Amino acid sequence: MVEGTQNLSPKFKHLLSGVDTLEVCFYLRPLATCALQFDDLLARKEALRQARSRTPEEIRIGDESFLLQPYGSGSGYPLIFSNAWAVVSYGEKNRPPFYVKFLSQGLWQYGWQALVAKFLAWAHGVGFETFAAERVSRVDFSFDYWLAELDFDHLNFISLSAKDNHHREHQKYQTFDFGRGDAKLRVYDKIAEIKQQSAKTFFYDLWKLDEGVWRVEWQVRKELLKRFGARTIEGLADQAGDLLTYLSTEHDTLRIVTSDSNRSRWPVHPLWQDVQRQAAAFNRQGVLAEIDPGASMEERLQYCAMSLYGYAKAVAAMEAVRQGTSAMAFPDAVSRVGALIRSAHNPAIWAHDVAKKISQLRLGS
Repeated sequence: MVEGTQNLSPKFKHLLSGVDTLEVCFYLRPLATCALQFDDLLARKEALRQARSRTPEEIRIGDESFLLQPYGSGSGYPLIFSNAWAVVSYGEKNRPPFYVKFLSQGLWQYGWQALVAKFLAWAHGVGFETFAAERVSRVDFSFDYWLAELDFDHLNFISLSAKDNHHREHQKYQTFDFGRGDAKLRVYDKIAEIKQQSAKTFFYDLWKLDEGVWRVEWQVRKELLKRFGARTIEGLADQAGDLLTYLSTEHDTLRIVTSDSNRSRWPVHPLWQDVQRQAAAFNRQGVLAEIDPGASMEERLQYCAMSLYGYAKAVAAMEAVRQGTSAMAFPDAVSRVGALIRSAHNPAIWAHDVAKKISQLRLGS
């Protein structure tokens, strides 16, 4: 908890702001010439399910490739297909017929309005027509900062939310949560989240940093979006700044604790003053950036290397026990791991599985 009025200028730097998740209902119906054959895809999905396959099947619809999943959604959509920029839930008889979750990397690379336009261009191109305005169901606004130190805790926050939670690891704060309904604030260690959960290493390239980054993020759902007239894409573009100003000034604030018993009179933390400035001038398109897929892949290769290194240690230990020796040298362990892999290698399975993994990686799996 920050207390007192000295040293009120923490070292921080704003890195980027934008939309990190966007979920939209689209009211589209197929024309007679529609290239998306619902019954055919349903049969292919069912074949995958019957085969108990956990691997999606690559499909091509119009000028886009997707991965057809062997399952439907918990909310009743029979088909789910996805690629690197969207997860599409579709049901010919569902209302709305399409529920689309636009994914983080595409949102940061292209901007959320451009990505929505990309989806609609694809849908209209394969033979769907719009019969009602789309409805935004969820949008996550995020503000990323480099912090030299974390000079606040959960007691520094003032929120209209009735529920809050915080998480620590190794005696250090990682996450502050406020709210469970239509407006949820999360302030969290984004580096820890990438390493432990999301593996979104492309952010390192956007930030030009790989440490000390914290995220301020509001998850907003339909009731609050409706209140601000932001349920359509056009409405969201027009009202995002007003919505974020409300969230950062009235709904949630970060304060400097003083002896004043009236918490509303506590001064606003300098970091939060900057969040409020960024919110008022919110960039509607988010960050349009050229994301280097090679850099992200290099990070994933490093994770693979660490896993292989762990297995090499296990092999070295098992061989030492089996042979009754005290240890096994690293080069010998690597050689033994290579021999074990070669003994398990099947050329036909290798070619098939590698081709499948290439397809999945290209489509965002």
